[in-house]
Amino acid sequence: MKIKLDELKLKDSKHFHFEGIIEELPDLEFQLVKPIKVSYSVDFFAEEVLVKGEFSTKIKIACVKCLEDYEKEIKGQIESVYLDSKVLKEYANSFEEEAESDGNFYEEIIDGTIDVSELVREHLILEIDPYGVCSDKCEGLEEMKNYEDDGIDPRWAQILEMSKNK
Repeated sequence: MKIKLDELKLKDSKHFHFEGIIEELPDLEFQLVKPIKVSYSVDFFAEEVLVKGEFSTKIKIACVKCLEDYEKEIKGQIESVYLDSKVLKEYANSFEEEAESDGNFYEEIIDGTIDVSELVREHLILEIDPYGVCSDKCEGLEEMKNYEDDGIDPRWAQILEMSKNK
């Protein structure tokens, strides 16, 4: 899902709205169950291009406790500001002398095109809980029960008991 900025600049507007579907994304650690629905806008401000919107999908991912696959609905926001390669290079060079950033982060417009799929991919990965479980009642693998404890190392139990008696 790529935006050709030159085509948009020919139109009389500075604000554009798009909706689309992304069927698949490369290099994911999980499986897409449903295509990703994306609704986003593109706004032109002087040299900056703002891409902002939202997405939703359903994924299949492994539970960290029982290692079984489960499905989860994911919704999220996308937002990024882009600059043309030449302008971005000038912007970056201006901070080499000062050695201090103004806190803004810009993406590069490559060949007059913005890849919205890559932006969605990045934000989708950030929306996923790295320690997700299939349900609140998941007890995990049977082998893990051998490693459960009451939280007190028996070697320290006597010292803990002595400190309570003071």
